[in-house]
Amino acid sequence: MIKLYEKDAYQTTFSGKVISCEKEKERWKVVMDQTCFYPEGGGQPADHGMLGEAVVLDVQEEQGQIVHWTDRPLEIEKQVEGQIDWARRFYFMQNHTGEHLVSGLIHKKYGYENVGFHMNEEMITIDVGGILTPEQLEEMEKEANEELSKGREIETLYPSAEELQNLAYRSKKEIEGQVRIIRIPECDTCACCGTHVKNTLEIGMIKFLSMQNYKSGVRVTLICGKRAFENYGKKHKSVMKISHLLSSKPEEVTEAVERLKEENQNLRQKIGQLKQMLLEAKAQMIPDSEKTVFLWEENLEPGDLRHMINAAMKRTENIMILVPGKEGIFNYAAACKEKDSRQISKALALQFFSKGGGTAQMVQGTVKGEKEEIKKTFMRTVEEKEC
Repeated sequence: MIKLYEKDAYQTTFSGKVISCEKEKERWKVVMDQTCFYPEGGGQPADHGMLGEAVVLDVQEEQGQIVHWTDRPLEIEKQVEGQIDWARRFYFMQNHTGEHLVSGLIHKKYGYENVGFHMNEEMITIDVGGILTPEQLEEMEKEANEELSKGREIETLYPSAEELQNLAYRSKKEIEGQVRIIRIPECDTCACCGTHVKNTLEIGMIKFLSMQNYKSGVRVTLICGKRAFENYGKKHKSVMKISHLLSSKPEEVTEAVERLKEENQNLRQKIGQLKQMLLEAKAQMIPDSEKTVFLWEENLEPGDLRHMINAAMKRTENIMILVPGKEGIFNYAAACKEKDSRQISKALALQFFSKGGGTAQMVQGTVKGEKEEIKKTFMRTVEEKEC
């Protein structure tokens, strides 16, 4: 099996002979005598593309063979043309080389190892074996992008066993056979089997998205190349829209949003105070002579229900407030001054689809049924039970 992608990551087409083709479930495992298709491995996803008329859905390395998973069979011994999805390949090349650059610079400056790496169609994550501060991460992003602009040529080396012993490089794992080294001058030297760009200029841009504590270090999420430009474009568009909505300069939108948030909090507080005054005023309208009261109220939140119950209990002995909800389900709160209010919840649960509970002083919950029937149950429970 000749791995053409190791010789030239920019080769997108090739002609090869089908060595084997086996069906497994609804897909076929195709092995070629040579291939441009990179198999998933080393944190890099597999190439996609075409083999003849067959769509290559996945590529894996199994027992030293590159297996192409296709949507249809290919004739054994037949010569077929292969073509990889170049946009996908180049995206992974940009990001993989970008990851090497960032990991190398972090190792060079702080001595931390890259202890985990994952790349997908949207982003990259690097697990760093040590703690970085947000300020340090910001500085690393700046340094990484400065290195891109220097146009450093990426080197692919195949050192002998003797040369390898004297070579300082990352990812010193037990590897059988020839070790392939990817070197970015002044930045990184690392053992790697993946595909990479020829020059750091091709990475275009590196942008860190987030950092979170992970095990004994941090996990950094970043994007490179086209995705980084797309991400910047979306964020710029959002900032400009917010700037327009708040009539502020783009560079001042953070302060404008903070002011708006503070104003909103103040308004919510004032609305809450006015709502409490309104509820207390409604409670004052209950005649002192009524010992048992059933009220139907619109647009009350659960917290409002509790507040109005407390205010109303200053003027009556037993009360239930019913508030219309969604799909015929009502919110309710009920209280008894001298009896156990929990008997009301029990009575509602026996007769209706109802959920709720509370203390002897007050219960709260939901109930589904006819308003008048719910009222009758409440009134009857208060009169008959020692609630």
